Amino acid sequence: MVRLEVLWSARNAEDMARKRLDLDALYNLPVEAEHWEAAEDAMQRLSEISRPREVTFPDLLIAAVAETNGIAVLHYDKDYDLLRERDIFNIKTEWAAERGTVDVPTPPQTSEPEQRS
Repeated sequence: MVRLEVLWSARNAEDMARKRLDLDALYNLPVEAEHWEAAEDAMQRLSEISRPREVTFPDLLIAAVAETNGIAVLHYDKDYDLLRERDIFNIKTEWAAERGTVDVPTPPQTSEPEQRS
């Protein structure tokens, strides 16, 4: 999941290839059924205190894997701090760079399907 999040930020084919090589140096942790269930539980808890879509599902899965494995999440995404601060996941978080200092691509906007009469 982390790999896909990093690769999503690639600006072109060359950048994608470079990021893929860099990512090959990282250790991959598996996403198991228990992590999917923990992500669903987290979404439930978020729905009880705010909005269930406040945090993206990839971030929920990554946080679940991090918690299970006792590892910190190095990130550039406020969602992880929110999950920690609201006691959704017991994870350590660290910003990869000072918040607001990195140009992050925005996700493409999807249009809602047209309603039929």
